[in-house]
Amino acid sequence: MLDFGARQYRSDGNVKVKMFRVVALGLCAALISMMLFVWSQSEDKPVAGVADIGGEFSMMSAQGETITDQSFPGKAKMYFLGFTHCPDVCPTTLSDISNWLKQLGADADKLQPIFVTADPERDTTEILKEYVGYFDARIAALRPTKEELDQFAKNFKVYYKKGPVDNGSYSVDHTALVLLFREDNSFFGTIDFHEERDIAVAKLRRLVAN
Repeated sequence: MLDFGARQYRSDGNVKVKMFRVVALGLCAALISMMLFVWSQSEDKPVAGVADIGGEFSMMSAQGETITDQSFPGKAKMYFLGFTHCPDVCPTTLSDISNWLKQLGADADKLQPIFVTADPERDTTEILKEYVGYFDARIAALRPTKEELDQFAKNFKVYYKKGPVDNGSYSVDHTALVLLFREDNSFFGTIDFHEERDIAVAKLRRLVAN
């Protein structure tokens, strides 16, 4: 059984460097969120330019199935890029997603949460299956190849970067936003890290009502 709660960032002995990375990652997330907001202009109706965010993809799921952007017809989607060795942002966000689904009640059936690993080198399909199952079995976990991940990051305007390897361990910086898409795969908006639950759920209700 994996011990997700015990995973920590690699220790490089430099607290200031770690603090700088955390602050920088937060600023990047805020900037990306602002850019996506400007592009979307409105969360309630399609707008020009949404084709710039999103696109076709094909990846292997934790269940060993090929999943594409067309795999969940009739459902809105929310995408989150992360990795299983992530100590705080990823488990917090996946826990939030599980809570949002519970609060949505029957409306949750109209929504498909999708977790894409930014660390396919370590995150095998077996690890991913156990990891997302720890939070909510409704979350689909995808393990792309390096090429598929790079294309996904480009199309969905998200960021990831593998950190320096130290004694075989490393971390991955990544976008900490949840991306929301309508059932026709048009971009709808974002949910920020640590956004208030009521605000997040209200966004999701508007999303599935579109």
